[in-house]
Amino acid sequence: EYTLRIYGEVSYSTNERGFRSFGSPASEAFKVLALGDSFTQAKQVSDGDPYYDQLAARRPGTFEIFAYGAGGYGTLQQLMVLETYLEEVEPDLILWQFSFNDLFNNDYALESSSSERNNHMRRPYWENGEVVYRHPDGGSAALTSRSYLARRLRIYLDSLRQRTGGTMEQDLPLDDLQFARAIETTRSLFRRGVEVAGTTPIVAFQASPLGRFGFEDEAFARVCAGVPGMECIPDMLEVMRQARREGLEIDARERDGHWNRRGHALAAERIERHLLDAGHLRSAASEPQSE
Repeated sequence: EYTLRIYGEVSYSTNERGFRSFGSPASEAFKVLALGDSFTQAKQVSDGDPYYDQLAARRPGTFEIFAYGAGGYGTLQQLMVLETYLEEVEPDLILWQFSFNDLFNNDYALESSSSERNNHMRRPYWENGEVVYRHPDGGSAALTSRSYLARRLRIYLDSLRQRTGGTMEQDLPLDDLQFARAIETTRSLFRRGVEVAGTTPIVAFQASPLGRFGFEDEAFARVCAGVPGMECIPDMLEVMRQARREGLEIDARERDGHWNRRGHALAAERIERHLLDAGHLRSAASEPQSE
């Protein structure tokens, strides 16, 4: 239980393994496994408000939800979650949330040079078909990996550089060779996910703060184009932009780009529409509920 200055009072919980929602694996309902980063962890909203729970609420009795997200996770870490729990959950559908910052988190060189997408913590990277653990701080990792104060200082200095426009993200074009490498690595991870999932459909969509770089949609489209067998919802960010144009508050704008309850509701509505259009919900037991 806590109060966020922007989002208000929040009642947040996970189970002992970190799942925000963990249904019954034995359920005969349509089981959905949602994977992602901070947008799926959804610390800004209370239990029942994240997009996957609102998806279930739109069709009572239809879905059994399993949701695992963690702030700062890259695509490889999400894949590891899938590999760990797929056999136990046996989902009928995998919802895989992508963020633009995954391109940085999936590439050691990009994350190391970033002042905006580097959380200064050791993480796994996918290199030459293998999992390799590295710390993105390079030579200073000996200090930041052992001292919480040193890590917080690095994060504070990063925030200063962001406010003064001194980050490499400001000038790095999408066609940069580093981005191309990160996109291909991300494709490889999703392709691995498709292989691991077998006959279970994967539906991917993007959740990223709005108004940062201007090519987030194109980056996601390029990732999806290299992953046969994965369904992609291409316009989730445009759904959020349109809501803003209509005067709806779906996040905290420049202060925090994570969705509030309304943003999660719009995401749930768009996901439901895709599932219907793609034929995944032809046998849904009940009609969608109004928001």
